[in-house]
Amino acid sequence: MKDIPSQIETYRGQEIFPLVTQPGPKIEWDVKRPLGGMTQAVARGAESPVIHRRGVGQASFEPAHFREKVILGESDVTTLRKLGTWEQRSTAAELIAEIMIDLNDRLETRIEWMRWQPIVNNQIVISSNLVQYTVSYNMPSRQRPTAGTLWSSTSTANPISDIQTWIRLARGTGGRVKKFWFNSKVEQYLFQNSRILSLIDRVFNSGDVGVMSRKILGSILKTYIGDYEYEVYDAGYLAVSYTTAAVAAATAAHSIVVDDASSFAAGDVCQLSAADESAEENVTIASISGNTITCTSSTLAGTYPAASMLRCYKTYIPDTKFIIELDFPAGSGPKGEVVSVDAVYGSGSLMNPVPGKFAETLFMDKDPKQIEIITGINALPVMYRKRGFIVAAVAS
Repeated sequence: MKDIPSQIETYRGQEIFPLVTQPGPKIEWDVKRPLGGMTQAVARGAESPVIHRRGVGQASFEPAHFREKVILGESDVTTLRKLGTWEQRSTAAELIAEIMIDLNDRLETRIEWMRWQPIVNNQIVISSNLVQYTVSYNMPSRQRPTAGTLWSSTSTANPISDIQTWIRLARGTGGRVKKFWFNSKVEQYLFQNSRILSLIDRVFNSGDVGVMSRKILGSILKTYIGDYEYEVYDAGYLAVSYTTAAVAAATAAHSIVVDDASSFAAGDVCQLSAADESAEENVTIASISGNTITCTSSTLAGTYPAASMLRCYKTYIPDTKFIIELDFPAGSGPKGEVVSVDAVYGSGSLMNPVPGKFAETLFMDKDPKQIEIITGINALPVMYRKRGFIVAAVAS
């Protein structure tokens, strides 16, 4: 039974950045620059004036290669089946299918992570043990404002005024406000905000102290900002790594060495679990150097052996962002896509690579015999409209 199953059916980024395929080794796209202006006035019978054609450029970059596998050895398969029985052969096949589903869940999680990175961070940073690179999307700074008073200061912040200011940033982009996106932590800031509570008391409850709810918050936003929908999107993923050495009990700052620290960041509150899950406690990351994680001063009650799990749940939309998605006229094309290019795995080959997600099962007829189950994708997101989103910082 899965401890914490992936819930890829709730992923919503497909609505914003759909997954598409593009044959070839590189991701390439057109960059259309704005035309603007108006048709000029001319005298009757005069020659039509010549204007500059809207520029069209080309951009390209190398895709990221995301790929992993599970290896089954002789003991993994023979313990599942008895020789000569179809039922047990089926059980072995079911194990391969289950692993394939788990690997696909991890791959879908990676794709959803890619969809949101250009929006929330204006870049994608890949920082693993073997791969280090950054892709920047150059979203204009005016599209990335900061609240006058951070919304985490619920007694003094003014979210209504902030949002009213931010939606005016859509002017001149060719788009109109479509939807607000934020997670449940930001929703809590809005629920607790003194100015919003005051509006509720005066407007909806005739001066009586009322009860806040998601429906009432939606009514306030529609009344004072506009008839826009919003979505509280709390989906995310588990950042998981494993200790390479024992972690001793400590009453001061302590270090944890893991096999891969690339998914963690300073400030993360993580769960440290013993390898047999007999003990678990929270630790807060102070800093990271390579694969060494230094935790803040706190009492670590137990001693955790090597191969203990360090995990932290991260939402795709962070606790610090309020996103305004813009909509553009029909036929103007998408705001962005996750573009997948050629791979030699799955239905592709060395002689005929094809784009898209891939899955492959290799039966290795060697000594010792083994089965390799591989999934992956060669892809990165592309942002066609750098002014398609207004991404405000509302907390630190």
